[in-house]
Amino acid sequence: MATRTRGSSRPRCVRVGARGGRGRATLDCAISVKLTQLGLDDSVDACRENLEGIAEAAEPNGTLVMVDMESTRYVVFQMLYGVRRDLQARLARQGYPVRVYIPYGTEWYPYLTRRLAERPANVWFFLSNMARGMRVDR
Repeated sequence: MATRTRGSSRPRCVRVGARGGRGRATLDCAISVKLTQLGLDDSVDACRENLEGIAEAAEPNGTLVMVDMESTRYVVFQMLYGVRRDLQARLARQGYPVRVYIPYGTEWYPYLTRRLAERPANVWFFLSNMARGMRVDR
């Protein structure tokens, strides 16, 4: 059943999502929510459940659900291992949550090529770091 928390706007969003564009083929509907509207300040689990309920109600009609960021208190920086370690450390010292990720598995090469293609400067960064790692001090 629907999880309600103080200030939760889930019931209204679910009703809108369930109606969506039904019977209004020319209407392009979207729901935009802030996670605190869904109870984030009270419970992360309840907020997640509320958001999932909205998404499930919106899906059959193709109603877009957007989550708006509202406060740096909820921002988590995700950065690739070895990239801008100085910035990772500075953000962590300032109290921001920082997640450092390492791509692994069989699809690492396509991931790498996508990252390099997104920003050509990454090619130079990658090659210079690879050369630095291969350098042997005598």
